[in-house]
Amino acid sequence: MESIKHLFLTGYTVVYVDLREPRPRKQHTETVVYDSEAIAALQALRLDLTEQIKQRFEKGGYYVISITKSERISCTVSLSQLYTNAITSV
Repeated sequence: MESIKHLFLTGYTVVYVDLREPRPRKQHTETVVYDSEAIAALQALRLDLTEQIKQRFEKGGYYVISITKSERISCTVSLSQLYTNAITSV
């Protein structure tokens, strides 16, 4: 029997600079992805998602210039296949 998980993913594009680099600093872009369960957990704790992203980057020594929410997408993952791949890659 196939085990299927439906995911709803939202990407957040983060533009940041590394404060450890000499000036002028190059801007970097990274997409951070959260699923609907993680977003719901943050909301239940009354935490601001963009503030959490910003704090995560700041802990790494980066300065966040902007955070832009991308579209929400859905996808289906085979948990059986994922499990098999995880076992064979160890």
